[in-house]
This record gives sequence, C-alpha cells and structure tokens, in this order.
Amino acid sequence: RRGSGPILFPYMLPKILSVEREKISPLFFTFLVLSISLLCFFLDIATRNMVAFDIFYFPSIMLVTWYVGSRPGFLMTLFITLLWTSAQRYEGYTDDLRTFLLDTVLHLFIFMLIFWLTHLVRRGAVLLEAKSKELTRSNRELEQFAAKAAHDLQSPLATILGYSELIREKY
Repeated sequence: RRGSGPILFPYMLPKILSVEREKISPLFFTFLVLSISLLCFFLDIATRNMVAFDIFYFPSIMLVTWYVGSRPGFLMTLFITLLWTSAQRYEGYTDDLRTFLLDTVLHLFIFMLIFWLTHLVRRGAVLLEAKSKELTRSNRELEQFAAKAAHDLQSPLATILGYSELIREKY
C-alpha cells in the first residue's frame, strides 16, 4: 500500500510534466488562468495589500507558458505585471514615484524570470520526450532485427542438426 503526500509526488510528476496536449482547449485554459489571475488581483485590492499575493501570480505565468506556449506565456507575464502595477496604484502606493517604478521593474524582472525558467524547463521536457520516443522506436526496430536474426540463424542450425542426426544414425 502506498502512502500519501510526498511519497506520491514522484509517481505524479511525469503526469504533471507531460508535454502532451490536454483535452481542454488552449483558449478555454487561458481564459481559466486569466480568471484566476484576476481573482488574485481583486484579492490584492480587497486586502489592501496586507497580504502579498505576488506569489499567486506565478502559477498563472507558469501554467500558460507550459500548456499554451511561450508567446502566450510572455503576454501573460506582461499582463500580470500590469495587474500588479494597477493594484499598487489603486492602493495609493504611488506617492514616491521613483520607489514605485523601481518596485514595478523589480516585479517585472521576477515575473520574467519565472517565465524564462518555465520556458527552459518546458523546452527540456519537449526534447526529453522526443528523445524518449526516438529511443522507443529504435528499441522496437532492434527487437525486430533480433527476432529476424534469431530466426535466420535457426535455419542453418536446424540443417546442421538434421545432417548430424543422419550421420549419427548411419555410424
């Protein structure tokens, strides 16, 4: 019996990181992620930024980059930065414009870093999956070759065995 929690994570990871397209349409998936991002935005405003919701923007960037692609992921990064900046501006944190701009640039950098790292991991997963498929195909061909070679080698051995039986019977 398998336990739960961290023990299941290694078994779930290949399914989570699968590059195969899901049955859900990319447009609907992007809409869903945008809705969650807007929810984080409204929570940012509703809590008056007492709780930092910056970390809750990360999954939006990561999910769109992973499942929809790099271009939509980049656009999501810019959109998330715009949402974060709007929330800060709405809360009145623009009193010191220099600090506000530096904070915006810092958040844009962090969001871009999350996007870039997700893009790199996704590209590695795509390459790994392609290599895995190529290895599976190569193994299948090798098995077929081995089966044919074994069959082709059995015929001369059967002939030699037949002649050796004749020689043994005769002498």
